[in-house]
Order: sequence, then C-alpha cells, then structure tokens
Amino acid sequence: MNTNMKAFGIVIIASQLALADASYQSSFQFTGGALVDSLRSNPLSARMARPLLAPIVTLTMVHGNQKAVVTKESTEIIDLDKGTITRIDTARKTYSVMTFDQMLQAMKDLPQQMEQAQQQMQQAQEQMKQAQSQLPQTDLKVSFDVAVKDTGVAKVINGLNARERVLTMQARVTDPNAPRPRQSTPSPM
Repeated sequence: MNTNMKAFGIVIIASQLALADASYQSSFQFTGGALVDSLRSNPLSARMARPLLAPIVTLTMVHGNQKAVVTKESTEIIDLDKGTITRIDTARKTYSVMTFDQMLQAMKDLPQQMEQAQQQMQQAQEQMKQAQSQLPQTDLKVSFDVAVKDTGVAKVINGLNARERVLTMQARVTDPNAPRPRQSTPSPM
C-alpha cells in the first residue's frame, strides 16, 4: 500500500470518528500460558507465531443506525436502515455486501449444508478404506544411522560457552516382502 492510500485511509477514519456518535478502541493479546510458552521456546515456531501473538486492535464506531468495526485486516459495516452487512478485506482489497434476509436464509440452510458435508466426509472415508484394503500389505522395517561430529568451533553466545556439532541422520526403509529385482545375464555377442 503506497503512502497516498495510507493517508487517504487515515483521513477517512478520522472523518468517520468526527461523525460518529460514539467510538471506542479495544486491544486483545495472548500474553502467557502453556501454548504461548511452547511457541516462544522453539525458534522455528517463535518466528511464525509472532503475528499470532501480536495485539489485535479494534476500533468500533457507531453513528445513528450504523456500526463499523475496523481492524488492521478488515472492516465490517452494519447498516440497520439498509439492512446490510458490508465486509471489506483490506489485505485482499475486496468487499462483499450481504442483506439481513440473505444472512437469515444462510443460517436456515446451514444445518442442511452441514448434514451434506458429513455425508460427503463419510463417503470419502469409506472410499479411502476400500482403497487401502486393495493395497498390498507390507511389513516395512525402518532403521536409523545417527552420527555426531564435533567441528571444533567454539563460541561464547549470550554469555554461554557453545560448541558446534553436526548431527547427521539417515533413515533406511526396507520391505522384506517386496519383489526382488531380477538379475540380467549378459547375452553373448
């Protein structure tokens, strides 16, 4: 998003705040617990979890019979006079408008759609079971070769002495029931 678009968005929100009968801002954030601790302790998941653990700021504005809920990713506008709900996805730059009647019909259709989805899942599971029963049974054997090599490199990291070691692991999977390849004999010329 370029600077002009950001400035335009700020002007729109500021003008809406000026016209709003009431507005408030709320923030939500996961700050602790076993899940958060486990995500932060692993370097790989910590990087991916950072956006999930960031605060979620929501601005809610009410003006007459209209309510707007604005977040970083989206805006939802409920207009009681028009009977519509407008959802704007700022990340994808798309929007959708649904009337209250359409939402009511979707809620009425939901149980039937859920039942159809369950039937489709059961059919898919039955097909998977049939396909698996047709596969030949195998007795796979798995073995691992693990080696640790000390590279001799030593550093002080965060006040702790650390040594570099390279871990190499190989997995071998064999099937004793697999057909043996035929050995070809050279033909005389």
